[in-house]
This record gives sequence, C-alpha cells and structure tokens, in this order.
Amino acid sequence: MGKEEKNFIASKMPQSPARTRKLAAHSLGLSSIWVGSFIEEEVARILNLSSGLRAIAMLVVGIPAEKPQITPRRPLSEIIHTL
Repeated sequence: MGKEEKNFIASKMPQSPARTRKLAAHSLGLSSIWVGSFIEEEVARILNLSSGLRAIAMLVVGIPAEKPQITPRRPLSEIIHTL
C-alpha cells in the first residue's frame, strides 16, 4: 500500500467517531465543525505531537453565535417505504 493510499484511508477513519461527537455536542447545545484540511506540520507543532503521531482530523466545538431556524421536515411517511 502506497503513502497516498494510506493517507486517504487514515483521513476517512475518524469520520464515524467524529459524527458521534458532533451529535453529542449538539445535544448539549454546542456547535461543531469537522476540519479535514489543514497544515499537518503546523498542527503537530502547536499540539507538540511526538514523532510517530499525526493529526488527521480536527473537530472544533464551541458555543454557537446564533441559533438557526429549524427547517421544515417532510413527514416520515413520504420518505420511508416498506418493500
């Protein structure tokens, strides 16, 4: 497996746990955003990561500046079909 393929796979690994953490943050009234593109060396320096460790994703969590309107949802009967 080449370096590019390993990097691609590593970049996808944190998505599922991040999704769970985003839901947890939302349940606490917090906002969050997944960051997958950054200068890896700069982040490693700021976080003082030892060699062998690397940041592959970040989840930024904070207090929202505003509360957006809830958008209307379609009824489940319109989107769920039993076969």
